[in-house]
Amino acid sequence: MKLQEIATRCNFSKEEIGHYRTCGLISAEEELTDADIDRLSCIALLKKAGWDCAAIARFLAAEHSSSEQIAMLRRLREELLQRVHELQRTLDKIDYLIYQRSQGKKAP
Repeated sequence: MKLQEIATRCNFSKEEIGHYRTCGLISAEEELTDADIDRLSCIALLKKAGWDCAAIARFLAAEHSSSEQIAMLRRLREELLQRVHELQRTLDKIDYLIYQRSQGKKAP
């Protein structure tokens, strides 16, 4: 599949795909395969979760060891849960501030 087709179909910009190629995360070939598209989806997910290209490259390099990849994903999951909990605490504090202001109380 050509780059433009993949960019459109998978909702990636050509620049993003080019960046992933430069990082060595996907094939540098003009035509990308279905495996490259699957890989792009995985890359996008890991990127959204906060990993940089180096971390994603380490994950992809461990593809021969599912136990290593599972361990990496479990660590990522724990990090994400911690971030979710931190954000929830922040949201709770904001809700309290909203409540205070709605009751006519001044900012601390």
